Amino acid sequence: MKNDKKCSFQPDHVAKRLHQCLIRDLNPQGFHLGGSENTPEVLYDPSAYFANHQSTCFLKKYKSSDTNQEELANKCIQKFMDINANASSINHSFAYPTFGSGVLQDDVVGRILVAARWLIHDLVGDLDTQEWFKACDVSSGTTLGLKFEKTNIEDKFTYPITCTDTAKGALELLFSWDHQLDCSVREMNRYSDSPRYRIVPGSRVTTVDKDDRARRMIAIEPTGNMFLQLGLMTILYKRLKLFGLDLSSLPQKHAELAYIGSITSKVSTIDFSSASDSVTTSLVSYLFPPDWVKAFNICRSPVTSCNGEELYLDVYATMGNATTFPIETIVFYALAVATTAYYNDNPLSVGQFKGYCSVFGDDVILPTDVADLFILVSSVLGFSVNREKSFFSREGRFRESCGSDFLSGRNVRPFYLKAPTSSRKSSLEPWLYSIFNGTLEKYISYFGPVKALYQSLPREVIRIAVENGIDLKFVPSHYPDDSGIKAFDLFDRLKANILDPLKAKVSPVYLGQHGTVRIRYTRFVYSRNKGNTVDLCNRSDELRYWHALRQASNQQNLNYLHVILARKTLCLRSHALLSDYFYRTAIEPRYLSKKVGGYVVASSIVFMN
Repeated sequence: MKNDKKCSFQPDHVAKRLHQCLIRDLNPQGFHLGGSENTPEVLYDPSAYFANHQSTCFLKKYKSSDTNQEELANKCIQKFMDINANASSINHSFAYPTFGSGVLQDDVVGRILVAARWLIHDLVGDLDTQEWFKACDVSSGTTLGLKFEKTNIEDKFTYPITCTDTAKGALELLFSWDHQLDCSVREMNRYSDSPRYRIVPGSRVTTVDKDDRARRMIAIEPTGNMFLQLGLMTILYKRLKLFGLDLSSLPQKHAELAYIGSITSKVSTIDFSSASDSVTTSLVSYLFPPDWVKAFNICRSPVTSCNGEELYLDVYATMGNATTFPIETIVFYALAVATTAYYNDNPLSVGQFKGYCSVFGDDVILPTDVADLFILVSSVLGFSVNREKSFFSREGRFRESCGSDFLSGRNVRPFYLKAPTSSRKSSLEPWLYSIFNGTLEKYISYFGPVKALYQSLPREVIRIAVENGIDLKFVPSHYPDDSGIKAFDLFDRLKANILDPLKAKVSPVYLGQHGTVRIRYTRFVYSRNKGNTVDLCNRSDELRYWHALRQASNQQNLNYLHVILARKTLCLRSHALLSDYFYRTAIEPRYLSKKVGGYVVASSIVFMN
C-alpha cells in the first residue's frame, strides 16, 4: 500500500490547484468571473469574454474521479435509444416520398429535398464496384471480435473474420476479384482450424469520454464490414474533394470563415446535437443514388448490441461506421446549399450556390439570412440543433466552428484540461507538459510574451514538477504537447524567471555535429506483453506487401516495399519493418527506461534549423 502511494498522485488535487492559479491570473484584470457570458460587458469585449470563458471551461472536459461514469454511460445509451425511436417515425414519413405525404407534405421542405437530392447525385456520381474494392482497407482501430490491442493487419485477417450476412457476399466477391489478397490471407491462415467467417447480427455499442457531464456513444463494427466501409469512405472523400470540399483542409477553412463571421455577422455557424446518430435510413435512401444505397446497406450493421440486447437501427449508423462522417457531411452540405438556393428564389439552379456554404461533419457554415430556414428544415428531418454551439444572430459577433472560437475577430478559444491517462506518477510528467504548452499559448495571446511568464499558472506547473522530482525536458515545437516543454526560444527567459527561482532540474541537451542535438522526451507506448505488436517471425510479408502496393504513393509504404523485397531476396529479418518513423528526426528514438508500456523516456537526435 505504501509503495502504491509513492508511485501515484492525486489528479483532482492538481487540477484544483491549477484552476485556482488560473482564476488568480485572470481576475486582476477587473473582469467579473462566474457571471453570464451573455452580459453586454462580456459579450462584446474579447478580453473579458476570454477571461470569463477560460475560467468557467477550464475543468469542463476534466473527468473527475468522483464522476459516476456508469450513470453517464446509461444516460448516453438511453439518449441514443430515444433518437432511434424518433428516427422510426421519420422513416415512416418517407415511406411514400411524394409531394403531399409524409415529410414532403410541406411544399418548402419538399422542394429543398428535391434540390438536395439532385446535388448529391451530381456530387457522388455512379459507384463502380471495381473502384470500391480497390479502395477497401483495414482500420487502425478495434473491430468486433478483436481486442483493442490487436489492431495489426495480420489480426484483422486472422480467421474467423467477423461480418454480417450481407457483407459476407461482398467479401467473397472481393476475394475472388483480388487474387493476391485472397492468396495472402489463405497462406497466413493455412494452419487454422477456424472457419473463414463468423456471421454476427451487427455492431456493439460502447461509450467513450466526452466531458465531465456526458459520454459519447460509438459502435464497434464487424471486421469485414469495416473493411468494406473504408472503401466507400475513401471514394466519398475523393468525390467531396472534386466538389471543392477537401476534408483535410476544411477545419482551417472553417476557422477562417468563423473569423470573418465574427466581424461581419454575415456568416453563421450551426452545430447539431447527436447529428451522426440522427441520419435516418430513409433520408439516405431518398437522397443518394440507388447503387450507393445498395452498397451502404451491404456494409452497414442493421442491428446493434445495446446493454446485451439487440436493437434494430432506424438510424443509418452511428460513429464507428466509416461512412457515417462523409455521409453526414454530404447530407448537411446538400441541405444547406439547397436551402440557400430556395431562399434566393432559385431552387432549380442549386449548383450556383455551392460556394455559399461549407460543411465539416455537423459543423455547418452558411449565410446568416438562411440560418432560420435551414434550422427549420433540419428539425423536420429529425436533426436537433445545439443552441449552445450555434451562432446565427445578426447582432452577435461570436462564431465557433471546428474548434475555433472568434469574437470580433479575436481568437478566444479556451484551454480545456483533460484528465491524465492514469494516476501513476509516470503519467504526471507528460500531463504537466500538456498543461504548460496548452496554457502558455493562450497566456501569450492574452498577456503578451513577457507578462505571460510572470503569471501564477506556469509557475505552479513547474512547482508541481519540482515537488515530484521531475527533470524537465525541452523539445522542439513540432513535438507532441506531452513530450516536453515546447519553448526552446523562451528557455533563457524561463530559466531566469521560473526555473532558477524554483530550483528546477532540466534534462541535459547534448550538442552534436552538423547542426544536430540529442534531446530526451516522454512518449507513450503500448505494452508489448498484451500482444499489440506482431513478432517479426510471425509477420505476413505477403499481406503487408499487398497493403503496401495499394498505397505505394506513401513514402513509408515504399520503405516497406524495399525491405520486403530485400527480405524475399536475401531471406533476412529486418527491424526496419517496425512502423516507428519520425519524419523530422535523424535516427529512430532510443528508449532509456526498461519499462515498456505507458509513458517512457526516450532519446532522439533532431535537426536544428
